[in-house]
Amino acid sequence: MIYPRNTEEILGFKAIRKLLSSFATSENVKDFFASSEFSPVSDPEEELFRVEEFLYILQNDISFPSTSFNPIKALLGKSSIGEYFLEINEILEIRQICESANLIIDTLHKHKDSFEKLLKIIADTTTEKNLIKDIDAVIDDDGEIKNTASAELHRIRKELIKTRSQLDREFSKSIKKYKKENLLTDNDESIRNGRRVLAVLAEKKRTIKGLLHDESDTGKTAFIEPEETILLNNRIVEIQSEERREIIKILKKITRTVHENSEFLANAEDLHVTFDTIRAKAKLAYKLEAIRPKLTKDKKILLRNAFHPILLIQNTSSGKETVPYDIEMDAHSRCMVISGPNAGGKSVCLKTLGIYQLMLRHGLLIPADSGTEIYIFENLFIDIGDAQSVEDELSTYSSKLKNAAYFVENCNENTLVLIDEFGSGTDPSLGGAMAESVLFTIHKKKAFSVITTHYANLKIMADKLKGMVNASMLFDEVNLKPTYKLEQGKPGNSYTFFIAENSGLPEKVISQAKKMADKGSLNFEKLLLEMKKEKEVLRKQNEELLVEDKRLKKMIRQFEKMNTDLDYQKKQLQYDMKMGKKEELLTLESRIKEILKDISASPQPKQKATSEIEAIRKEIANLNKSTDDIHEKLVKKTEKKEILEGSRVKMIDGSQEGIVKGISGKRATVVFGIVKMKVNIDEIEIVESTKKHAEQQYSKYSAAADFEAKLDIRGMRRDEAIQKLETFIDSSLINNSEFIKIIHGKGSGALRKAVWETLKTYKQVKEIKFEEDKYGGEGATIAVL
Repeated sequence: MIYPRNTEEILGFKAIRKLLSSFATSENVKDFFASSEFSPVSDPEEELFRVEEFLYILQNDISFPSTSFNPIKALLGKSSIGEYFLEINEILEIRQICESANLIIDTLHKHKDSFEKLLKIIADTTTEKNLIKDIDAVIDDDGEIKNTASAELHRIRKELIKTRSQLDREFSKSIKKYKKENLLTDNDESIRNGRRVLAVLAEKKRTIKGLLHDESDTGKTAFIEPEETILLNNRIVEIQSEERREIIKILKKITRTVHENSEFLANAEDLHVTFDTIRAKAKLAYKLEAIRPKLTKDKKILLRNAFHPILLIQNTSSGKETVPYDIEMDAHSRCMVISGPNAGGKSVCLKTLGIYQLMLRHGLLIPADSGTEIYIFENLFIDIGDAQSVEDELSTYSSKLKNAAYFVENCNENTLVLIDEFGSGTDPSLGGAMAESVLFTIHKKKAFSVITTHYANLKIMADKLKGMVNASMLFDEVNLKPTYKLEQGKPGNSYTFFIAENSGLPEKVISQAKKMADKGSLNFEKLLLEMKKEKEVLRKQNEELLVEDKRLKKMIRQFEKMNTDLDYQKKQLQYDMKMGKKEELLTLESRIKEILKDISASPQPKQKATSEIEAIRKEIANLNKSTDDIHEKLVKKTEKKEILEGSRVKMIDGSQEGIVKGISGKRATVVFGIVKMKVNIDEIEIVESTKKHAEQQYSKYSAAADFEAKLDIRGMRRDEAIQKLETFIDSSLINNSEFIKIIHGKGSGALRKAVWETLKTYKQVKEIKFEEDKYGGEGATIAVL
C-alpha cells in the first residue's frame, strides 16, 4: 500500500518513468513506462538480477540484438480469418520480429555462463527458422514477390514481359509514323489511365484512329491511345490481373503459415517487450552507475553512498557535486529523527529513502555503493512538502493531521513512514506535543519511520526512547553553509543565529532575538554544538585507530607467514641433520666391517689394527683443525660492532635488511620493510658496507625491479577488482615500488571511483593521478608510493 496517491510525483518517480521511456526502443514499451501498467513486479529480486546481467552487457559492449519492433498480435488475429491474407509489408514485420527473437535466443545461449537469470526468460522458447525460410522464398530484399514464388507466377510474368516488348515495338512504330506526319507535340507520348498514349495536336486528333483518353488543361493536346496498341494494352491489363490473383494465392499461403506459427510469434512479441523493458532499465542503471543491493528478509536499511537518482542526474549535467547519504536502520533503530539547518538536505534524504522503495518494487537498480542492503516494505506512507488544498479547505497543518491520522490507523511493522517537518504549521509548543504523541504511537506499532524536525522535544524523545535514534545534517560553521552530509547518533542544530548573521540582518536585531529566545532552547542548542565537537574528535580518533588496526593486521599476517616459513626451515634443517648423521653412521658401520675383515685376513693382525687406528686418529685431528678454523671465524664474526639504535642489520641466518628502532635489554625492535619485529640481539648482525653487501643489495633491488608494477582490472566486477587491487598494493609495498599503475578503463567510471577510494585508505600512497593522455589518460590511474 502506498499513500498518498501522488507519492510518485512527490518523490520524483515520474521523472524516472520519463527516463525509462526515453531509453526504450519500441513505442509500445515507451507507452508502457508512462502508464499504470508499469507497476511493481512480482519478484523484485529476480528482476534486479536480470537488469544487473543486462547492465553487464552494456558495460562490456557485448553485441545484443535490437529489441525494437512493431506490434504484430493484431495481424496474428487476422491471419486466422478464412480468406484473409496479410499484405507484403505486414509479412515483413512478422519476419523481422521472428528473426530478432531468434537472434536474442541464440545470443543468450552463446553467453549462457554469464546470463543465468536472462536465460530463464527463454527457458521454454525455441527458435523458428522455417517461417523465415518460407517468407524469404517468396519475397525478395526489396519487398517484392519473387518470380520463383510459384511456377504459375513465373509463366505470367514471362508472358507480361513478352507482351510489353510487343507493345513497345508497336508504339514506337506509331510515334515514328505520326511524327513524320507532324501530328504530335514535342513530347510525343504520355501515360493516361495506366496506358501509353500519343500526345496529339488537338486540331488533328480526328486524323488518328484510336481511343481518346484525355485532353490537356489548355486544350491544345489530345492524349490518344493508337488503334494498333489497344489490343496489346488490353492484354497487359488482363495479364496484370492474373498476376495479382496469383500473388494473392501466394500471400494466402504465407498467411496460413503465419497462423500455424502464431503461438511462437505471440511469444516473440512478448519476448521483445520483456527485453526492451529490461534494456531500458539497464540503460538507466548505466547512466546512474547503479548497483543491485542485497534485498534482506530482516527489516533493515543499510545505505552506502546513496544518491537521489534525479538530483544526481541534474547535478552531474550542470557540473555540481552531489553529496551521498550513509544510513543504517534496523530493529534497534527503526525510528530516525533528523534535525539540522533549513535547506540542509533533510527532505532529499527522505525522498531518497522513498524513491529507493519505489525503484526496487519496480525492479530498478539504485545509485549506491556495494554493501547496500534494503528491506522492501509492504506499505510506504509519506508526508513530504506543502499539501495544503484550497479545494478541500485544508491548511498545511490540517493536511498534516489528516495524513497523521491515516498513518496511525493503518501503519504496522511492515510499514515505512516518512514525514518532513513533523508538527510544523501551528503553534510550536502545541505542534511539538502533537508530533511527539503521533510519533510515539507509530513507534509503538513497530513501524519503521524517518522524520525531520526542528522540535527539541522530539530530539530528546529520540535520545531516550528505545528503538529511536537521532541524526543530523552537518553544517559548515566556518563558511556558514550546509554540507548536506548526514550523521547518525546525535541531534542537529538549526543554526538559526549563524544563518541570520550570514543573511545580512542587523546585529542589533539578532542580539535582541537572542535575548528574547527561550533560555532552555539556547542552552540545548549550545549543548548540541559541544556534543558535535566532541563527536568530531572521537570520529577522527576512531579513523586513526581503524587505519592503525588495518596496518597492524597486515603486519600480523606478514609476521605469521614469516614465522611459518622459519618454522618450516627449522624442521627441514633438523631433518637434513638427522639424515646426514644417519648416512655418516651407515658409512662408519661399513668402514668398520671392512677394517675388521682386513685385520682378520692380515698375517699380522695387531700391526694392521694399529695402522688403521693411527689413520683414524689423523683423520680426527684434521677434522678438529677444520672445526677449530670454522669456530675461530664464527667467534670473529660475533666480535662485531655494537648494535645501536639506527643500525642497519640483518638476521644472521637471513638476507632481509632492516633498521633498529629500539633496544631493550637483550632484545631489539627491528623494522624489516613494512614489518616490525622484536628479536634477540644475538640473532642479528650489522650489515657491513662491503662489495658483497652491495652485490646483495643489487640483487635485492633487481628482484624488486622484476615486479610488474601494473594491474589491469578492466571487465572485472567491483568486488573482485578491489580484492585484486588490495593484494597488488601489498605486493607493491613489499617490493619497494616507487609507483604503481592501475588500468581500469573509462566506461561508466564505477571502477575508477572504486580504485581511488581504495588507494585513499593507504597512508603509504603519497599521490593519486591519471595517466598521461598518450598512455591511457583517465582510463588508468598512477599512484605514487
